[in-house]
Amino acid sequence: MIKRELELVRLNTHTENRVQHAAHRLSAHVFGYGGNLGTYLIVGGVDCKGPQLIEVHADGNAFSAPYHTTGSGSMCAMGIIENRYRDDLGEEEAKEIMI
Repeated sequence: MIKRELELVRLNTHTENRVQHAAHRLSAHVFGYGGNLGTYLIVGGVDCKGPQLIEVHADGNAFSAPYHTTGSGSMCAMGIIENRYRDDLGEEEAKEIMI
């Protein structure tokens, strides 16, 4: 459904969609369920603003950060990432953190 909405916006505006727009549409849809839709999602992509990650919670709240974790091992993963993350990480260094 979100994919179709984004495609219609792209066709009507003759511009490429932004990651933030996709996350906003998803957030609005999830909000309609009043927190009863048990989903926590990470929306990621690259647009004119560069690479972005936006986390969408089950209650419709969304926020952006340089990194996100979710799932059963998220607390452990967040500890590792918070300890090792730097804004100037290269691709190879980032891969080492994820291993």
